[in-house]
Amino acid sequence: MTADWRLAVDIGGTFTDVVLLDAASGRVEVDKTLTTPSAPLDGVRTGVRLLLAKAMTPLPGNAPLVHHVLGMPVDPSLVTENGKTNAEMMQAHEGAVAQHQWVQQQLHAIGAQQAQYAQAEAAQAEQAKQATLAEKWPEYLSPETGPKLQQQLGSIMSELGLGDLKHADAGDILALKAVSDWRGKAQKYDTLMAQKMERVRQAKDLPKVSRPGAAQPKGAAANAAYQQDREAMKGGDMQAAARAVARFI
Repeated sequence: MTADWRLAVDIGGTFTDVVLLDAASGRVEVDKTLTTPSAPLDGVRTGVRLLLAKAMTPLPGNAPLVHHVLGMPVDPSLVTENGKTNAEMMQAHEGAVAQHQWVQQQLHAIGAQQAQYAQAEAAQAEQAKQATLAEKWPEYLSPETGPKLQQQLGSIMSELGLGDLKHADAGDILALKAVSDWRGKAQKYDTLMAQKMERVRQAKDLPKVSRPGAAQPKGAAANAAYQQDREAMKGGDMQAAARAVARFI
């Protein structure tokens, strides 16, 4: 399942609360750090790094942000009833809005940086994968044999419900190769056994006296010779007649 991370930050006067939600699985990671009034981003950075460490994942650069909770807009009635209070609240609200926008920009920058790290790690992993396969199974990378092998392994992964072959590392691919080899041997064995059983079945259908390798009943050969002599007698074979008569003497 592909993660769908959402990040929420609430900067308070004392603490900064950071929440990381995987909307795909419902997984939630929460952390709280101290807020530095003069540098509120410090708490945000610390909280985000702690959450990413807990989740053991880089934050995608396009991870959506849940907006920082802002102060309520100014009550219009204060404009006429209490101008000083109105001005103070307006200033506080505008400050909170500006802070929110600044923090949001910084969080997007953090996410972009994390995405760059993830891309670099993915590139290194792909290089290691290619090197391992080139050493242990070069046919898999060959333009001539590779496409067919990749199709076979992809079919096996689909049957086993293991996802997409493009996400498999070198260890996964070599393990699938072993599975494919075992399957091929098992299919050859099944074919040979089926052929053997068919020959046995055919042999059982032959007459007993003519079955290959079967012991003939006692006297079967003599009876067969007698029948041949009788047929020869009909054609005038005197020697056959003599043998037939001698049988009863």
